[in-house]
Amino acid sequence: MALNQKLTHLIAGRSVAGADTDAAQCVVHFDDGSKMIVKIAAPPVSADSRGKVTRVRQAGTAFDVDLDGGATISFTTPEPMASVMVRAASGAMEYAD
Repeated sequence: MALNQKLTHLIAGRSVAGADTDAAQCVVHFDDGSKMIVKIAAPPVSADSRGKVTRVRQAGTAFDVDLDGGATISFTTPEPMASVMVRAASGAMEYAD
């Protein structure tokens, strides 16, 4: 799975504070008040993991967020693109694919 360099650069070092999941999306909350919204095709694996983001990997509809300590939050998105958005604590858009 290839490294998503742009998103890794943006969120690496942010700590996951929690996540809210429904049938269509998972909202990952970071401790700085920012959040990442991921459109999902299936419930994420390990969405309740906590830790600092070390890298983001992506291939097709597979989307993984690796955390320090070895945990990974694994998502399956409905489409390879247009499935991830990051918003700053202020609500400003930081990233969208």
